Amino acid sequence: MINQLIQQAQQFVKEEAWTQASAALQKLILFFPNEISLQVELAWVAEQLNDLTLAKAAYLAALKLQSSAELWINLGRIYLQEANTAEATTAYLSAIQHTPDSALAWTHLGAAYQYSGQSQKAEEALSKAIKLSPSPSAAEYNLGYLYLQMGAWEKGWPLLEARDWYKPFEQHFTFPKWQQCSLEGKRLLIVPEAGHGDLIQFIRFIQQADALGVKQIDILCHPALVTLFRICFPSSNILDLSLPVPKEGWDYWVPAISLAKHFNILPDTPNLNRPYLFPIASKQAIPHAPLKKNEKRKVGLAWRGNPLFENDRFRSIHDFQQMKQLAELKNVTWCCLQHDVREEEKQCFHALGLDIDYPMIHDFLDMANQMVGLDVVVSVDTAAAHLAGAMGKQTYLMLPAYKTDWRWLLGRESTPWYQQMHLIRQSSVGDWEGVIQVLRNKLFSIP
Repeated sequence: MINQLIQQAQQFVKEEAWTQASAALQKLILFFPNEISLQVELAWVAEQLNDLTLAKAAYLAALKLQSSAELWINLGRIYLQEANTAEATTAYLSAIQHTPDSALAWTHLGAAYQYSGQSQKAEEALSKAIKLSPSPSAAEYNLGYLYLQMGAWEKGWPLLEARDWYKPFEQHFTFPKWQQCSLEGKRLLIVPEAGHGDLIQFIRFIQQADALGVKQIDILCHPALVTLFRICFPSSNILDLSLPVPKEGWDYWVPAISLAKHFNILPDTPNLNRPYLFPIASKQAIPHAPLKKNEKRKVGLAWRGNPLFENDRFRSIHDFQQMKQLAELKNVTWCCLQHDVREEEKQCFHALGLDIDYPMIHDFLDMANQMVGLDVVVSVDTAAAHLAGAMGKQTYLMLPAYKTDWRWLLGRESTPWYQQMHLIRQSSVGDWEGVIQVLRNKLFSIP
């Protein structure tokens, strides 16, 4: 029976049948409570199920059997996913006590300090990790992220080059990455970053690149951005990332975010926040017709981002009851800016008394066309907010208290990136209700 249970557990893991694997491993642990490998595997399986409670219990059980830096680091990672920075810090300090020269432990400790708002301690821990690491590492990226969040962009951009998500481009292209050599008469390909919002935000620097005498600038982008970029950048070839990408045909390629480093972009760079995406013919901010007396304001709403994003648990609004105050705004007509609204979400809004239009949105050109007719855009930290900001729309950006993205800096209500964007920050982790209250008051007072 036990051999059969072991075989079943192994097969379930191989097939990624995580629920069955978890059940089988828990049965095995009843027979072998002191077998550390079973606890560790159960913790890992529980993480695949996003069952943080079970994962935490399994790692704690494994640590009772045998302490190791790796297990403390894994436990700390679970605590960070729960936004429990105090326990995460304790776990990482335990890992360092066990293995003082662990660059990984110091890197994670730096993240825990950063997420708890202890910037100086975070800087010290990440600097220590860099000294211990023999090659460009996550610690360099994290320290760059920290400096950018603190507004020290001149120190942050070079360190952010340690990010590794553009490595597939290095392996694919036969031509080199741009390293600030002359672009006079050259052909440049801008490649995407991790998300749609990143590319929308940093494609603004195509104008600076063009001013360097480039012969041709083309853009490789996510499929949902292709039609928008073809309208906004008619002189560029817009390549769809989902289709085969040529290995040659340009002199250099550059990741979009790296353009900020090349052009020495700082928070006080002149004209950084002016609009730059125009899905209509006129090269100026999207026109806004004055409201007539008693006319309702048209407000676009985006309440969640990509669920696969690492911080989506905190940056998206999952509890619709926290948005119930929006129903009090009788001077507003709502327009959904989500492209994939679920039926249960529509039912939740209806139950709250929120009357929302649900236009068909297939890509970002559809979304931009909807935004043209809006008075205001309200969004969590997702690509819709970047699109609205890039178009010069009045935007209220709702930000989480935990793991707030670096680009919104610390404690500010405005951003150097977008002229008409106003930041509303949570006062505590998960407090969207407080954010919605501030938003409601601001929408009430819109002239």
